[in-house]
Amino acid sequence: MAVHTFNLTYEFVSMQGAPFNNYTDQVISEVVVNITGVDQADNSKSLTVTEYFYWSPTDRLATKSDANWTSFRDVTPADMEGWVKNLVDNSAEMRAALNMQLTCKIYGTTEADA
Repeated sequence: MAVHTFNLTYEFVSMQGAPFNNYTDQVISEVVVNITGVDQADNSKSLTVTEYFYWSPTDRLATKSDANWTSFRDVTPADMEGWVKNLVDNSAEMRAALNMQLTCKIYGTTEADA
């Protein structure tokens, strides 16, 4: 066989922030999500993994504008799940790494070697 392709869903677990603006707000620096992958070839095979996503507070603040800024207090779990989904969907490397990880954890490493 080969590396399998998975349908992914995301569930918010937690977030961390770094203080800015004289400690009156925070900029998100880490988001933790559970990602559940369901094998497209066999939907009876699925697995949930916990993944950590990091953002540089400095980079985030450099692109900040009042028009696109959401306060740390106002960010919702759905916002964060959407950010992670967009990261994974827009990165072929990240998607391939998740497919490889899920394949190996469900079927073993020999499945990915074929």
